Amino acid sequence: MAAFSSTSSAAENAISEGCIVLASAGNNNQKLSDKDDVDFNNKYYGTSSSYSGGSFINRVGGVQQGFSGDHDIGKGTIRVGAIDCGVEPSDEQQGVRQNTIRKVAYSSNGPMVDIYAPAEQTMAAAYASGEDYARDDNSNFYDTFFGGTSSACPHVAGVAALFVEKNRSADQDDVRSFLTNEGCKTGLLSDPFPGVNDTGYFNTAITNTPTPFFSMESYNTNGSGNLRGSPNRTLFNYLSSSIDDNSLILKISGGTLNISGTLDISSMNIA
Repeated sequence: MAAFSSTSSAAENAISEGCIVLASAGNNNQKLSDKDDVDFNNKYYGTSSSYSGGSFINRVGGVQQGFSGDHDIGKGTIRVGAIDCGVEPSDEQQGVRQNTIRKVAYSSNGPMVDIYAPAEQTMAAAYASGEDYARDDNSNFYDTFFGGTSSACPHVAGVAALFVEKNRSADQDDVRSFLTNEGCKTGLLSDPFPGVNDTGYFNTAITNTPTPFFSMESYNTNGSGNLRGSPNRTLFNYLSSSIDDNSLILKISGGTLNISGTLDISSMNIA
């Protein structure tokens, strides 16, 4: 616990000095409880049949903590959970709408997680030969699949950096407020086993029989896809632009379209 204490203090000190500190929530399917959660004093359930040994309990510690005193929601480090590359099965056996995005099975969860971001099987730049894919444009460089909450956290850090770029005086509370309001979408993640009690969560009788219709689908066995009381927030880049498919229809067959000045397309349908 000494290492946990020292890294928590380091994060807390950095935050107090004006640094913005985000951290991966962890990859043990651990419930990160606040002080009022039913599992706050429980050891976390490491498997479907036994509690984890050692000092692991259902609360944040180390760099994921970054605060002293009571474990209140919204304090300390901004904690990032991971989204799976898979979706809920088409048979809807778990009571969740098919193709709904979901938390990856191993990602930590619970009330102290601030936000979730894509992670599993994310393509990232690699640093050595022998990685997954040599690049077509330069065979001296490689790409590789990158997963875990360590992959999710940089996504959130990038959006946070865009916010800070426009708000230079922003502190930790400002960034957390932005990410949990403008910088996210709510209600997109599945939550097939929404009970907050640890034992009931892991004793939910869900099996892999029958197998899902599509080979790449899978069930949240032992409740591994549940949010366990964490806010249902998914990262959203507020600076990204999108065009409603029904707002603009532009068809050009041959010839050249030249536009000078300003074109107002707010109420136009060009065919």
